[in-house]
Amino acid sequence: MVKLLSIQKTVIAGPYAFALFNGDNQIAGSNYGGVPNTATQNGQVITSLNELDFLSLRNIFTGPKNLGNNVLGIPVISASIVILRLA
Repeated sequence: MVKLLSIQKTVIAGPYAFALFNGDNQIAGSNYGGVPNTATQNGQVITSLNELDFLSLRNIFTGPKNLGNNVLGIPVISASIVILRLA
């Protein structure tokens, strides 16, 4: 089925680059990144997904990067993916 994926994530420190993956395959057009210290990134991509596909957001930049906010000094992962069925 064809899906519209809307992504929002918050990143602490840069530079950074992330992409959506379906299993081990990067979804074309889903990679993005930047260099600001703290930023919220939004993006959209249209792709085909099947019922048992495994969707993940991965760091594709060298070195670890934090996704998230700090709560009492502890980094918290902050990313959301909204999936909308198109066909």
